[in-house]
Amino acid sequence: MPKRSSRAVPKKADLDLTPPEEIRARRIRWLAFLSVLVICTLGAGIYFGAPPVGREIKAWQSRRLAREAFALIDQQKWSEANAKTRDAVLLRPTEPEAWRAAGRLASRISQWPTALDWWKKVDEAGRLTLEDRRDYIAAALATGEVTLAAKQVQVLMAQSAPEAIDLMWAGQLASRQNDPVLAIDYAERVLADERAKAYEIASAATLVLSLTSPYSQRYAEAWKRIEDVARDPKNPASLGALVLLANEQALPPMSAIGRNTSLSIESTHAPSQTSAAPPSVAGGVDAGPMLQHPTPATQSGDTVTLNLAPISPSSPSGRAMSLTEVANALENHPDARPYHKLLAFEVRVRQDPAL
Repeated sequence: MPKRSSRAVPKKADLDLTPPEEIRARRIRWLAFLSVLVICTLGAGIYFGAPPVGREIKAWQSRRLAREAFALIDQQKWSEANAKTRDAVLLRPTEPEAWRAAGRLASRISQWPTALDWWKKVDEAGRLTLEDRRDYIAAALATGEVTLAAKQVQVLMAQSAPEAIDLMWAGQLASRQNDPVLAIDYAERVLADERAKAYEIASAATLVLSLTSPYSQRYAEAWKRIEDVARDPKNPASLGALVLLANEQALPPMSAIGRNTSLSIESTHAPSQTSAAPPSVAGGVDAGPMLQHPTPATQSGDTVTLNLAPISPSSPSGRAMSLTEVANALENHPDARPYHKLLAFEVRVRQDPAL
């Protein structure tokens, strides 16, 4: 007798009599419902999330353009840097990094009012770096905003070890605040700082020239520093030093007045006494030995002898680099532009009008 399978036989009530077409239709409707639900969810997410994401993308692109602008500014490619900076600002006008790039570019090309406006915005955003503060000081001093410059100098000088350039800006500020003693002190600290770069040395020396007398030792030492910078064409500050010397924006160091015997009146019987007064020079520095001035002598029939000795006038005894040398160095400088060559020709004409 054959064995029966142990599998249970389903009851008729448990049999699924739904047609296959209906089952497929149900599945399609269910998938469509899920698809619509997913699409609605994604749409809502995109609607509410797209603006922040878009802003972040624009902010990232703006910062990237700003970084490229900084690199071009360091390379002194002004046109390319201007294009990158403009794109960064237009892409996201509220991006502080774009403001920084705009301020840096305006400072480097000496557009001081524009630079000051950008630095104010960066300062309000709390994004100023140390280099930004130095550019901020330069723009503030150039536009007469001494109070703004003083605030930034205070931050720089609050560092544990201020750099030479910070001391230089502190000296410039002290000069604008009519404190020449403090300004010269800062300038001399820069000149004595081994970390000081060429531009900082030249700026400090120029500051000393503007605040001291041509008869002083400090002036002579600062003048020598300027000439040393001007003589070295590899020095990045040499071109500026040559322009200063060529334009004769400062007098060369002067020797003291009246070092030799000047003028005396001698009588055979009663020598007349002379009065003495030291000359007054800029900066309140004594010019040296006193210049003798003759006093009126009353003749009494005695023979009076008038002796005239050469007077030693003020002379640029401290100039080691002649204007002809300055003109030659300016004309042959590797970074000289047409303006500098024209200035060299002007110096030669001043020396020899026959040219």
